[in-house]
Amino acid sequence: MKMKQLYRILLTAVILVAAPLIGTAQNDSPLYQNVVSDNIDAQIDTTSSNVSRNNRQKPAADTAHHRAAADIDEQLRDLQRYYLAGKYNEALQTSQSLHEGRDLSPDQEYVRQMYTIAAFKDMEYNEKADSATKLFYGKNPFYDPDKDPRDPVSFRENVRNYYTMPRFSVWVAAGQSLAIPLLDTVHVITDTINTMKPDYDSEMSESIQIGFEYHPLQWLSVSVAPTYTKYRYSRTTNRSMRATFHYDETDKIFSIPLHVEGYLITGKKMWVPSIYVGAAAKFIIKSTYNAYTQTVGEPQYRVDDTELDLDTKTKQNFALLFGGKISYNYRRLTIFGDLSLSYDLKPFNKPDAAFANTELAYDKMYIPDIFHVVQATALLGIKINLKYKTVAKYGYGH
Repeated sequence: MKMKQLYRILLTAVILVAAPLIGTAQNDSPLYQNVVSDNIDAQIDTTSSNVSRNNRQKPAADTAHHRAAADIDEQLRDLQRYYLAGKYNEALQTSQSLHEGRDLSPDQEYVRQMYTIAAFKDMEYNEKADSATKLFYGKNPFYDPDKDPRDPVSFRENVRNYYTMPRFSVWVAAGQSLAIPLLDTVHVITDTINTMKPDYDSEMSESIQIGFEYHPLQWLSVSVAPTYTKYRYSRTTNRSMRATFHYDETDKIFSIPLHVEGYLITGKKMWVPSIYVGAAAKFIIKSTYNAYTQTVGEPQYRVDDTELDLDTKTKQNFALLFGGKISYNYRRLTIFGDLSLSYDLKPFNKPDAAFANTELAYDKMYIPDIFHVVQATALLGIKINLKYKTVAKYGYGH
């Protein structure tokens, strides 16, 4: 009896010692203690408001495809359950299994990456969390960490240390331009009234632009924007009390502006103002004119448009320009308004070719004035942003 009693005492002692160890073996170390309530399943949501919540799997059918989809959903729930329980190693192992052996949908990959980054961050694997964040932003460049408070806190805190920007953009814009002559020399070969004060009247004309943009920095871009523009202006002088001379000209201009643009970056990225400076090469590709004298009491005589010899024009010119934009950004699209002014460095008409057009000089008694052009342009455009880059705000993400 004594031996049986001794066995019972030893067995009881072994059970009392082993019970805590068994309980400890079934749980992680204190580093991974459960940081949420015991009702973990009630907190799990396999979607996020930053992606579509309408893509939940349909009830599994008796097919291999649906069984695989159901299995992926179950693993994602395990991933979230492990994370919420503080079992970060198990969460990372599940994430690795999903990454290596599963064909995940964009929504499923989104959830996997989100909890992976959160687990790395909570384990203080900052470099791995940063690398994973860059991969996450590469696929989700428009993620808003403030939109859904249900996303893991450590995940949202880490992604706030990054921003994304497009490396390249293309745009098309259209609007109106106004060519304003700044007079240098007025040529007179007849007696006129108000000889030195011809009246110039410029008309708004169409302008079309295609732009290609590169962003080396979030607040800086360099762009080239081939542009087609028309100039229309009229010159009027009184040759007598009863006669008025009219000269109307239309010019077609092709220009290649180069812009350096700076953006005012604020907390609100939806509306972004910017200013730019630059230079442009300009080419006159066609020029036509009407020249006629209108006499009071007599029928108006006006010839059809006559093509002007481009040798009398500065066919190749250069201009300095500056302007400003206001942009509205929505994901990869940007709608913008653009106002600019440019100044031609060379005269619009060649000074040494003033008498080259004999039809104007001897028939119309008119020699073109020498002037520089100031061009005012207003455009409305749409831009597509391409190839987003993830950048750490402080040079590192943690």
